[in-house]
Amino acid sequence: MKNLQPIDVDNFLRSLVGEFVDKPKVDELEVKGELTPPTYSWNEYPFTKQARAEFIDYFSRTQENSKPRDISSKLNDVAFIAMKSAKRLIDSDCLQKANM
Repeated sequence: MKNLQPIDVDNFLRSLVGEFVDKPKVDELEVKGELTPPTYSWNEYPFTKQARAEFIDYFSRTQENSKPRDISSKLNDVAFIAMKSAKRLIDSDCLQKANM
């Protein structure tokens, strides 16, 4: 597969979330107050706005690693870090811990 451009990385993330995330369950978390604006936005999910921009920027800086499998692998890494930190969203701190 070819390396993805930043806009393609964003589209890839949106497709993954759209395919694998149960939006009604996420909406439930928002109603319960476990995900709240401005930190949470469905358009940025599962990231904070800042972390999503940093995640995409990482792949524009490391173009040789911007294949879908690499993006998925890093997404798994940062999601695991967020989970271990008891965070509902991937934030900049999670990215730092993943050396991004």
